[in-house]
Amino acid sequence: MRANRCILALFLLATAIFLLPASAKAGEKMWGALLVATNEETATRIPARLDGFSKRLSSVFGYSHFRLIGESTREVGNDIESWFILGDDFQARSLIVPQEKDAYQLGLEIYFHKKKIAESVAKLGKGSPLFVRGPLYGRGQLILVVMVLP
Repeated sequence: MRANRCILALFLLATAIFLLPASAKAGEKMWGALLVATNEETATRIPARLDGFSKRLSSVFGYSHFRLIGESTREVGNDIESWFILGDDFQARSLIVPQEKDAYQLGLEIYFHKKKIAESVAKLGKGSPLFVRGPLYGRGQLILVVMVLP
């Protein structure tokens, strides 16, 4: 299993090295946020960028309230990898590779106190957020949101 992840990571890195400089669109930005999903009423509103998704979030994840831990914005640019600092304890490492028009291949890892706690590989469309279910945290569950801004 670990060997498969290493092979996948190397494949994504090699793909990024060959495709990213030629395909990256200048000025595009990627936004990331880390939420705690809970059923406790003490949670606050989700970020404004996600207002239209709150009902779907509740339906899919089974929680009624969401609290923002942290958010960050990075340029897609020609960087092979980017780090999002999502609060004091959480970071996310992303590897984004442009594919066809307005589509990207995204490799994502979530860290808590410098220890990897989750990872995912997915296709990402411009303006369409990707929600990644993370581990349980406190009385809820972590949800990482990544979106290439329109």
